[in-house]
Amino acid sequence: MIRKNLSLLSIFLITIVCIWNVLNTHRWDDEGIIVDDVARYYGYLPKAFNHKADTLTAEEIRIPGLCPGNKYVTAPNGNKLLKTTMGLAFMYAPFYGFGHLNYYCAHGNPGTGIETEYRRSMTFFGICCLFIALIVLRKLLRKYFSEGIVATTILTLVFGTNAFYYATYEGCMPHIPDFMLFILFLFYIDKWYQKPSTGISALIGFISGLIVLIRPTNILVIILFLFYNVVRIKDLEERIKFFMEKWRLILIILTSAFVIWIPQMIYWHSITGRYIFYSYVGEHFFFSDPRIWQGLFSFRKGWLLYTPIGIFMLTGFGYMYVNTPEIRIG
Repeated sequence: MIRKNLSLLSIFLITIVCIWNVLNTHRWDDEGIIVDDVARYYGYLPKAFNHKADTLTAEEIRIPGLCPGNKYVTAPNGNKLLKTTMGLAFMYAPFYGFGHLNYYCAHGNPGTGIETEYRRSMTFFGICCLFIALIVLRKLLRKYFSEGIVATTILTLVFGTNAFYYATYEGCMPHIPDFMLFILFLFYIDKWYQKPSTGISALIGFISGLIVLIRPTNILVIILFLFYNVVRIKDLEERIKFFMEKWRLILIILTSAFVIWIPQMIYWHSITGRYIFYSYVGEHFFFSDPRIWQGLFSFRKGWLLYTPIGIFMLTGFGYMYVNTPEIRIG
């Protein structure tokens, strides 16, 4: 029985370790939860539920890091608006609501959105996202690999990368929520290509729309949907024909992805007068200066420096190319 559920046991072990770590660090006591980047993503919730406007509040002035210098940007008409899009705010909402309820029960009035009750609730956001991601990943991997391999993969993924850190110390950052949504996206497109349906199409659209709403650069995820299991030129031709046959389902995907963006567009229009507004002023890709080496090995953000196990991931691609001819395009 245990051997048949090693991967499930590994997930529960990871969850227990994460919860234990969070309960012992008490990061909500030092006001270190809703700060820096998280303050940008979180800002929509106090505005919507605690009536905090898009200006510096007394709490933001008082607490260092709660309001980064570029939390707000100024529109051409002079109005201030939150710089980031509201995807993470949607995902924060249940945890925010729980903190809101706790604060109201304790004090008889709504807080500002950054009191201990809110911060304590938000601390568990990353753990919940990681748990869901691993449960879905397990279900997907078990279709192709043995129980032992799946369990080893899950444990290595969490403790061999920075996933554990981001789930417990910086759980409100977009890394773990993105990971969860990417796994869900992969899981449902796998099901969709096996048996397309209206319900799964709507889910794919909703998930992909939310992925992009968290970070607009995540729009690249559509490449995975378009070319999933396309390994030969002939497969590409068949995929185009398949899309033409399923155009109604493609329309459902696009519609549900658009629906999740409607609140963002309404927010932009209410402040700037435009339904589409580029709020990341001055930020863009530097294609002429990609900094690939620094991205892999620098002390600031070097992927392989802080996640050396990634070397095995990269070499694995070469191994698959040699030993699994069906993945080659041609």
